[in-house]
Amino acid sequence: MCAIATYVIALCWKSGFNRRREEVKIVNNIKFPCEGFSEGSLEKNQVVSSSVFWSQEIIDNLDVGIIAVDRNNIITVCNAFADNFLNLNSNVVGCNIYELFFDYSILKIISVGNQLSEELCEHNGLAIYIKRRKIHHRNKWVGNLYIFGPWSLLAEFSAKTELGTVGFSGGYACNDFQENAILKQLQLLEDCNIVAKSGKMLTLLDLCYKVAQYDASVLILGESGVGKEAIARYIHRASKRYDKGKFIGVNCGAFSQDLISSELFGYESGAFTGAKREGKPGLFELAHCGTLFLDEVAELPLDFQVKFLRVLQECQFMRVGGTKNIKVDVRIIAATNQDIMQMVKIGKFRSDLFYRLNVIAINVPPLRERKEDISQLVNHFLRTFNAKYQIIKLFSDETLDLLKNQDWPGNVRELANLVERLILTTNDHVIRPGHLPASFFADHKTEIMAAEGEDLVPLKEAVKGLEKQLVIKALNMYGSTYKAAKVLGVSQSTMARKAKKYGYDIS
Repeated sequence: MCAIATYVIALCWKSGFNRRREEVKIVNNIKFPCEGFSEGSLEKNQVVSSSVFWSQEIIDNLDVGIIAVDRNNIITVCNAFADNFLNLNSNVVGCNIYELFFDYSILKIISVGNQLSEELCEHNGLAIYIKRRKIHHRNKWVGNLYIFGPWSLLAEFSAKTELGTVGFSGGYACNDFQENAILKQLQLLEDCNIVAKSGKMLTLLDLCYKVAQYDASVLILGESGVGKEAIARYIHRASKRYDKGKFIGVNCGAFSQDLISSELFGYESGAFTGAKREGKPGLFELAHCGTLFLDEVAELPLDFQVKFLRVLQECQFMRVGGTKNIKVDVRIIAATNQDIMQMVKIGKFRSDLFYRLNVIAINVPPLRERKEDISQLVNHFLRTFNAKYQIIKLFSDETLDLLKNQDWPGNVRELANLVERLILTTNDHVIRPGHLPASFFADHKTEIMAAEGEDLVPLKEAVKGLEKQLVIKALNMYGSTYKAAKVLGVSQSTMARKAKKYGYDIS
């Protein structure tokens, strides 16, 4: 079905469907390009018009939606299924695709240039599958093709996606999912702001889902900014505790040693100067029947760890200034970005508490080890911030390539901050390499050559990558082709040509 649709679109394109609305003539309810076609000339153009007619007839009878756009996002082909499924006006050929879609679950698929993609998302309460492919004519990219429809009609595509290679929901294979189960999983991930495509992250999420069904303690390890709290929320949302209690998060490094007991365990009236008259429940009480997330658990004072361990073992505690034990039913999820095992070895963290917390360890990989996720994350942040600020921006392919080739020491948090900054500070609709801040090139090392011990990059590719980096960096630093050319020792015309080649807007 997909192969037929792709062939038909290619036939439509070659037959002249890649024209603007004003260049299309309607003859007997069939759209024909004006050039070379008229009611009187149909006979002498019988072969071509026949191809166009049958192309339109075939795509209108497919059980999937077909939309094709040119390089400027102008719709050139739209079949009957797409009209009905997306509630479009039947006369959309010639319209900009951005004029039709305000659902950001669809816009995130459209707004990534000519990159290939396959996505499962929600639209009007339905699980829909969208497949995007480039359209080429005479070895040139001329536009994009979107094939989509309800997941139930496109289930055969799922076997080719990452969802088909991982038991993504408690051991169920993707082909056994019902549509409501997929919607539940999608909603769960979206609610927790988790975006994953790489094998590492999908395997990790599969483990998290299995772990969520039991009340064992979890220790989440990973660098700052990788999304440890999002993983903790995902475990809570996927567990039975979600319907019974709250998710309470606390940063253990945010409280002094004197305050941490009162924050975690609460206090009674008159327990200390400045205490509330009615007392105050602690975070353990607030998390009763739910989950208590202890971020930066390695920051717990060493002498407090003894008291904390006792609470974990006995599931009861006493408020500060209180005389009665309070029983609680709380699941503990802890996280740290430090080498906690090394801290145990040198005596900065109690080994008995470590083993109590470390029943199940989950290591969240840094972004540099799962670069397949970067494009998905960028699209997610585009959708989030476009919706938040009520604007529409997208990244050029060249900019996406630069983002994917960075180490991102600040991980997902750093990437999110950069995307938000670019959306708010860039005037153009398309964010190009020239819009990236100068600090981006100073703070990140582009991977032009492989790390020591890995295969070398071909010399031609390495030279091209270095040239691109230097050209963009010089233009960002000096703001004009004249100054940048002088610094790099080339002519201004050469610099202008290379700026255009690498997508830098010099206007």
